[in-house]
This record gives sequence, structure tokens and C-alpha cells, in this order.
Amino acid sequence: MGRQHLACAVCFSCLLPFRLMPSLPTCISGVIIAGPMCPCKPHEIICCSPFSTLARISHALKGLKAYVTMRPACVYSIMLHDVCRRRSCLNQHMRNQNETSLESAESCVQVDQVEYTYEESDEKVLKGISLAVRQGEFVAVLGHNGSGKSTLAKLLNSLYLPTSGRVLICGMDTAEDDKTWEIRSKAGMIFQNPDNQIVATVVREDVAFGLENMGVPHDEMVRRIDESLQAVHMQDRADSAPHMLSGGQKQRVAIAGVLAMEPEILIADESTAMLDPNGRREVLDVIHRLNREKGITVIWITHYMEEAAGADRIMVINNGEIALQGTPKEVFSRVDDMRALHLDVPHMAALANELRKDGMPLADGILTIEEMTEEVCRLLCPSK
Repeated sequence: MGRQHLACAVCFSCLLPFRLMPSLPTCISGVIIAGPMCPCKPHEIICCSPFSTLARISHALKGLKAYVTMRPACVYSIMLHDVCRRRSCLNQHMRNQNETSLESAESCVQVDQVEYTYEESDEKVLKGISLAVRQGEFVAVLGHNGSGKSTLAKLLNSLYLPTSGRVLICGMDTAEDDKTWEIRSKAGMIFQNPDNQIVATVVREDVAFGLENMGVPHDEMVRRIDESLQAVHMQDRADSAPHMLSGGQKQRVAIAGVLAMEPEILIADESTAMLDPNGRREVLDVIHRLNREKGITVIWITHYMEEAAGADRIMVINNGEIALQGTPKEVFSRVDDMRALHLDVPHMAALANELRKDGMPLADGILTIEEMTEEVCRLLCPSK
């Protein structure tokens, strides 16, 4: 077997690209026999390629590691491709099951040609919006500040009434005064700042607040409180003071207070905007689990593209109108259209778009690190 120099490589431990100094590294059939200039020991090489390309794709590989040392470059590619393929097949199977169940579900939210104008202004905030949300669906709503997202959320919870058109929640018209409380019990709302939603000095008492107003019997109230706190993993903090909790924990308490009222729909108006990354992840994990396990319909208003990428469907609102609508792959594939609306796309979608412009034949619809890794591995080792 001949010997050859590697111009550059990616370390599989730190997943950083680096140049290989001619005097140090040599390779026999892709196996490194002298360590490159990399801080990781033992040295692990995933692939070799022009350095400019590796510098752009290496961070797309973060998150998946095989921790196999001293193997040929193609072996890493094959192993990563297999891991990603199996994960992708499982995710696709779950998505297909969810899509099948959604297709047979009835609409629990119906918005027909709704317009809304604030009393102090003549300008319409919403302009003839129509949409339908099926039972059990997870819908993300995107839009820049002032686009009308929060106004739409308040219309769905009967906090606002449409200037024209109508909003139906579980078949009930929000314009009917005698249906207001029933609508709000069916469609619970989670606000941006949890401190605005927490009213008691003890977590358990705060969750009980809405139930007391509804006149729920004591024994039933205790059951609902315990189940709601358990659903958001806050049962161990039931007797704690809310002001001693972190932002993510406070938001989970606020969610528990809504869940205790047993809603069919959760409307979240930028509920993670004031949280750090860990807090956002805690809250979003809870919401996805409730959507998946309890079949609760979720309308998730957010500025974070990665949060929207996990939804069943995305609606983009611009100047009071629905500008784009579709699955996350469909919407985020339209990178230029999203940027024209002053919105970003997930990092992997943006990276894939730039690489395509540079001539790299990546498939459409890449949103996650796993999907990027799978596609890169497919290109590195096409025979597999």
C-alpha cells in the first residue's frame, strides 16, 4: 500500500478541522500513523478533504461521536452514516405516525377571515387571517416584532375579540360572552414572563389558583395539582416559594397551573423568550412531551427558529397576514424568502444553503445536526 500525505482532516474528538504539517502526519490507506497537530489524544480522524470545505462543515458534525480510534477515514463515514440513518428512519417513522393521526383529526381552532384593529389606531393589526389547527397538532407561529403574532394569540384565548370575522375554539365562538370562561378553560395560555402568571407564595397554591376560581371540589383539586406538577417534573418543589425557583422552573409552574385546568389547547406566547438556553430546553421538552403523550394541541409563538423546527407545521405572519405556511422543511428551505421577511432560519438550514451555493450537492430540508451529518457522510462515502 502506498503512503500519502493528508492535506487536512477533522478530529473526531473535538470535531475541529486542522491542517496536517507535512513533516508529521502520514497515512496508509487512511490510517493515521503519526499524530496531527490536535489537542486530543488519541487522535481520531473522520475524513480528509480540502480545508476550506472542512472548515465550513466540521461544526455540523458536532453532537455525534463514535469514539473509535485509529480507523480509516471511510470507516468513520460508514459508522456515522449508519447511526444517522437508523436515527433518521426512527424519526421519520414517528413523524409518519403523527401525520397519519393528524390527518384524521378534526379542527379544534378555526379562524375565518379575522381582522383586528386597536381602538387607538386606524391601522389593521390582522388583515383577513384564516387558519385551522387540528386536534393534537403542534403549530409554530413566527414573525418579526409587530407582525401580529401576540394579537392572534389573545384572540384565540378570547382576551381580544375580532373586529371582523370569527374565531372558533372547540366549536365555540369567542364573540359569545357566555362561552368566555369555557373557552379559556379549553384554551390555556402561557405568557412570556412567568412572574406575571404566578400569584401565590407557594407552588402548590399557585397551581390551585385557577381551580379554585372554577369551583373544582377539593379532592379533585388535589388530584389535578399533583398530576400537573408531576407532568412538568416539579412535584419535588410543590411546597417551595416561586421566587426561589429558576426562570425555567417558574415557567414550568405556570404551565402546571394551566394544565391543572385540563385544557385541550395550549397557546404559548414567546414563553421561552426570557429564559436561558437550559430553561428554554426544559420548557420545550415538557411541551413536546405533553403534545406527544396527552395529545394536547400546541400553538407555539416564538422567535427561536430551532424551536419552530420541531413543530408539525409553521405559519409565518408578516404585517398582519400569513406570508408562508408549511412543514418546517418546506418553510426553512425557503431561506431567501425568510430573510426577506427579516427572519432567520435554523443554523443547519443556513449552512446547507450556503454550501449549496458553493456547489456542494446537499439535499433539501436539512434542519438538524443529525440530518447534516447524515448528508455529509453520504457525500463522503457515496457507495454506502
